[in-house]
Amino acid sequence: MSRGRGRELGTLAAPAGALSALHINCDVVEKPDRYSIIADAPGMSGDDIQVELQDGTLKVSGEKSRQHEEGKQGHKVWRQERSFQKFQRCFSLPEDANPDAINAKLEHGVLTVEVPKLTQTTKAEPKRIKITQGGSK
Repeated sequence: MSRGRGRELGTLAAPAGALSALHINCDVVEKPDRYSIIADAPGMSGDDIQVELQDGTLKVSGEKSRQHEEGKQGHKVWRQERSFQKFQRCFSLPEDANPDAINAKLEHGVLTVEVPKLTQTTKAEPKRIKITQGGSK
């Protein structure tokens, strides 16, 4: 997957077969030195969420497990409205994202993924490739 010059951090559609019923709400904010993805994850722990990077795509996924009350000694569920399902959100990284410095934290039910931007000194400069003649090595 090629990352286009000047492309903004954007949301990608989930791959076929990976669509989820639970949709986490996300904000994507560009700051002078980084991009921030802020997602609501109430009631979830760090063990419930995975953040992965592959081929310029950042994937935030997880599963909120159900706590079963039915069947416990003396418990009868009268109504169960809370959903407990899998979710997945994918974001394409822009060219100036530094994939080696991405970090994530979960605090008070809010997941924040920080994607630092490459600085001018860390951006790849054009490289001239030496052309060798036929039989020389």
